Amino acid sequence: MKIADLKFDERNANKGTQRGRGLIEKSLQKYGFGRSILLDKHNNIVAGNKTAEVAGEIGLDNVRVVETDGKEIIAVKRTDLDLSKKGKARELAIADNRTNELSLEWDIPELEELKNEGYDLEELGFTEKNLNSLFKSDDIYVGENIPEYLSFVVDDKQREIIEKRLDKCQGNNRTEQLLFLCKIK
Repeated sequence: MKIADLKFDERNANKGTQRGRGLIEKSLQKYGFGRSILLDKHNNIVAGNKTAEVAGEIGLDNVRVVETDGKEIIAVKRTDLDLSKKGKARELAIADNRTNELSLEWDIPELEELKNEGYDLEELGFTEKNLNSLFKSDDIYVGENIPEYLSFVVDDKQREIIEKRLDKCQGNNRTEQLLFLCKIK
């Protein structure tokens, strides 16, 4: 099967980021695939849309499908990796985690539509505070009312500058780093 045979999720709530896309491409070119994507029974991509998209663009378009009902873990065993030795396996583990962290940008209108259709976003890991801050992003927050997520629009150059500065900031997560960067704390 080829990536062209798969159907991308037109309603994917993750728009992705340009930086994350670049990291996915770099990781695929340097390390190859580290994890699988998830398809439904009609070859619609449920998870891994951005990875499949980038892979197809750089010519990694072969797909091996393993059918399952979701009641067992499907493990991808890479015979070229050895986690006990310094090098590629550890780098891939770090790249995988970092790429996931930097590739997420919520499509707020899509999330709102899904919520309105009856999807329980709190059951899927969002808190009420998360949802309020995502859906009402033009509110001003001060003091103890600073939300876990803030949304605002920047162009690609501004995003690049902010991300470079955030990488140098102290803090355990992007919100803390952003607050530090903006001196909101």
